[in-house]
Amino acid sequence: MRKILLMSGLSKGGGAERVLSTLANNFSENGYSVVFSSFYNNGYYPLNNKVTKKVFNSSNKLLLLYDIRRYVRLNKFDVVICFMYPISYTLCIALFGMRNKPFIISSERADPSKPTHHKIEKYLRNWSYNSSNHVVFQTEQARNYFKNSLKCKTSIIENPISDNLPEPYKGIRKKNIIAIGRLTEQKNFELLIHVFLKISKEYKEYKLDIFGEGPLKSRLESLICELSLNEVVTIHDFTDDIYNILNESGMYISCSNYEGISNTMLEALALGVPSICTDCPVGGAKMNIVNEKNGLLIDVNNEIQLYNAIKKLITNKEYSKVFSDNYHMVRDKLSVKNIGGKWIDLIESFFIN
Repeated sequence: MRKILLMSGLSKGGGAERVLSTLANNFSENGYSVVFSSFYNNGYYPLNNKVTKKVFNSSNKLLLLYDIRRYVRLNKFDVVICFMYPISYTLCIALFGMRNKPFIISSERADPSKPTHHKIEKYLRNWSYNSSNHVVFQTEQARNYFKNSLKCKTSIIENPISDNLPEPYKGIRKKNIIAIGRLTEQKNFELLIHVFLKISKEYKEYKLDIFGEGPLKSRLESLICELSLNEVVTIHDFTDDIYNILNESGMYISCSNYEGISNTMLEALALGVPSICTDCPVGGAKMNIVNEKNGLLIDVNNEIQLYNAIKKLITNKEYSKVFSDNYHMVRDKLSVKNIGGKWIDLIESFFIN
């Protein structure tokens, strides 16, 4: 039985952890011995009872590196999978010079063209990827960013959609817009709120529900008050019932300035929720949305296009019906069975003589 260590832990409840948790469960069901590690005590996404949870929680960085190195050496893992480059370079530093190291798979989960906070981070990212045996990207555009700097093997594997997703809602959808994500500049919720101000004046029955937590919460709440939208715009905390709430919503919007592949976008598409998404440079949206067939693509930070797209979905119910009927375009392609199978093929490729 091969032993696999999955490493996550940048943000509790983040998209990368959601995907890694799904893969951990899939690997364990396929006969692997799986350890899911993070850097906080309480996980956000469920793991089955076959998956072991390991927490690295030392506040001392040198002790943290020692703990990781010792744990990997004692448990003799065959493969370690790291999501997000800070986890990759933390692992590679911890295992530097170690004999009989496991195979290392790093995975880029965001838009790599966005500037990092420090030049050293860019160096460490490239160094850790080249120190890995394989790097997995979500899109071809993301892989192309590294075409002149990576010497290791690479592949494209998209995110899986959770098996816990309910069947698409067949009733009359609510007259609301739902947006989900961290309350950060990246998600561009300010643009959505400003556009909804215009929509609310024309379609008074519609409401905007934003689900998320993050550093911009106070600023966004102040903006909602300033625009007198308190009665129709609400910021909610993350909830375990988000799938059912999303499933019954009138439309889903992702107006991010940049993304890898948005998990909530994929889930909305797989539920048949009429969706509007920005066509971010990395290409995650355009890989899964055929414009006007299962969703609408708009330019990044384009207020006019966002306004017109919302109006189109409100006034033309045929669009909404077509999008709902085409939910299978994403749901079948990105099933856990299909995506988990690609990861398992990659893992097994290391052991082919």
